[in-house]
Amino acid sequence: MKRRWLTVLGCLIVAGWTAVVLAFGSFQSPDPLFLVGTVPFLLAGVLFALAGTTESLGGIEWYQLSGLGDVLIGLSMSAQFLWTATRSGSVPGDALVVDAIMAVGGLSLVFIGIDWIRGGKHFDLSTYESGPIFDG
Repeated sequence: MKRRWLTVLGCLIVAGWTAVVLAFGSFQSPDPLFLVGTVPFLLAGVLFALAGTTESLGGIEWYQLSGLGDVLIGLSMSAQFLWTATRSGSVPGDALVVDAIMAVGGLSLVFIGIDWIRGGKHFDLSTYESGPIFDG
């Protein structure tokens, strides 16, 4: 399998979140949930793009960069549930259910990311090509 999809995914995440920020919000006095949702996603996008284009970066292997991106997205999704659950005031029950489902999905991404950081004990990383996309 080509690692090119990591680069494409990373670029799409960064471009998508940049478009969302430009269309719906700004960083001037942002809601904390906005920062919790945006900053880790943008960092994950950069990490995915790097994972697809480099073999290692400062001693960190490509799959560890990708795993860290998964962990960041998963923690961001789970943090949204915690934010909604502890928010003062009334939160509609359906919003809490949706956020709880997102938290479970986020925790599964954290598990996948930690496994990738460890070198793929549960997921076979050997199916990815040996070099970054810019090698011959």
